Amino acid sequence: MKELETHFEVAQRVGYLTDEMLITALEETAVVGKILRGLIKSLSGKQDR
Repeated sequence: MKELETHFEVAQRVGYLTDEMLITALEETAVVGKILRGLIKSLSGKQDR
C-alpha cells in the first residue's frame, strides 16, 4: 500500500492530481489497507484450524 501512496504523491507533485484528489486517494487507500489486513488475518486463522 505504501508504494501506491508514493505513486499518488508523485502524481500530485507533477500535476496529475489536485491536493483534494490526493487526500481522497490516500484516505481510500487507508480503508482498503484495513480491509485487506482484516481479510489476511481472517484467512490466516482458518489455515490453523
